[in-house]
Amino acid sequence: MDIHDRGMRAGTHENKILDYVIKHAKLSEEGAIGISNDLRLIESIKERKKLSQLRYLVLIPNIELNEVFNTINYGGMNWQ
Repeated sequence: MDIHDRGMRAGTHENKILDYVIKHAKLSEEGAIGISNDLRLIESIKERKKLSQLRYLVLIPNIELNEVFNTINYGGMNWQ
């Protein structure tokens, strides 16, 4: 992940790298990406699925399309 690598090159301490990734992934130039901070879930998936290199989970927004009104419901807000 590019954001992770930039954080490591910038000298971010390993204990703070998750915070760095979450903060920078939310910025608009990165696409406003949400990152899960549930370390128990990440560790569980790593063990169950044998994904030893898994570091982050990307949060997928819940988007609902309304064909009748030609709008998108995202986070309780309607967009046209």
